[in-house]
Order: sequence, then structure tokens, then C-alpha cells
Amino acid sequence: MRIGIFTDSFRPYKSGVVRSIESFSNRLTSLGHEVYVFGPHYPNCEKEERVFRFISIPAPTQPDFSLA
Repeated sequence: MRIGIFTDSFRPYKSGVVRSIESFSNRLTSLGHEVYVFGPHYPNCEKEERVFRFISIPAPTQPDFSLA
């Protein structure tokens, strides 16, 4: 099955949400599913297979976190 995960928080940002998405997507992949993550673009983030970045802006109160 092809599964899309949409999030406002993803690597390289570090949080419990990011950790949960990584764990969940790794488990689904190990079960044979194709997992695609749609998350915010961060400056200098590395290109990753099956990760699609969308335009985002820094949050006013937390500049290292991006808002979609």
C-alpha cells in the first residue's frame, strides 16, 4: 500500500513528533508499504528519498521551527 504522512514537523528539526513519524514510517516500510512523507522545507536540509518538502516560513516565536 502507498501511504502518505503529512506533517508540519520533520527532519532536521528534532521533536517527539519527528521521532514518532520516523518510527511509524520505518515500521510500515518493514511491513512492505511505500511510505511518503510531506513536510516543511528547512534551510540546508538534505534531499531524502520519498520525502517531499513544501514551502514554509519560520514561526515568529520559535525561529528554528517552520510553519506551512
